[in-house]
Amino acid sequence: MQRFRIAMRLLFLTLIVAIPTLAQATSLPPATYSGDGSAAGPTTLPLTAPGTWHEGGGFGLTGSEANVTLVATPDPSVSVGASANLDQASAHGSIFYYMDITGGIGVSPVIVDVAGAVSASSSADSVAAAGLLIELGSGLFSIVQSWTACADALFPVSCAGSPTMVTVNAQQQLSSNTLYVVGLSAAAAVPVGPPFEPIGALGIGAAGAFVDPSFGIDPATPNASAFSIVFSDGIGNAGPGPGSASMPEPATLTMLVMGIVIVGALRARGSGTRRA
Repeated sequence: MQRFRIAMRLLFLTLIVAIPTLAQATSLPPATYSGDGSAAGPTTLPLTAPGTWHEGGGFGLTGSEANVTLVATPDPSVSVGASANLDQASAHGSIFYYMDITGGIGVSPVIVDVAGAVSASSSADSVAAAGLLIELGSGLFSIVQSWTACADALFPVSCAGSPTMVTVNAQQQLSSNTLYVVGLSAAAAVPVGPPFEPIGALGIGAAGAFVDPSFGIDPATPNASAFSIVFSDGIGNAGPGPGSASMPEPATLTMLVMGIVIVGALRARGSGTRRA
């Protein structure tokens, strides 16, 4: 429960601080990138742009390593990994970017194909989570849809039944000329830590997480050729191609707590265990 309480606070902070400012935007805001973690060895500056972050290595009797890769094009993706042998390691990465469906007159319903993968893996004493969300850029509790994955080999209950991999192949009804936020988050840590293990515990294991979405206008949309999807500068979109996937049910706040916000909790834990 401690993990979920921390996650809820981070969720509220993200929605309250970041989203209201977007409602007044006259053009798509820039994407934001974040990649960091903790492992043995010299401290590395966090990522704030596409690229790769790394700490640790040199395994002997003990050791740890953490990696984060943020990609903006041809499709945005976040990939993280953490491994340790009688040590600690954590890695967390995220990309938040903005999307608008231009065309048509006023606000019209548009069917958007969403494709990609959300996955997490863990071994021994480690945990990982990944999430993809779409939300309106208009304020609190504006989540349109989310997909989450979580893996905890030692304490599966911490993942609250979330799958370890989701193949995203869905149709989502959105609105034209409306600002949306797309969030990609992934985190991995060794050991699992509180509430299942004491603070400062050392672990053995490896964990990783990955998320990569793409979007396209579904041909079933009336007058589909009149619409196009635009993104924050620098964000690519290879597109999923024509799709015929089933329409998913709207995501609930409970689903978000089970998956995506676990990433926030892991990030908070990783920041608290960083060593000089």
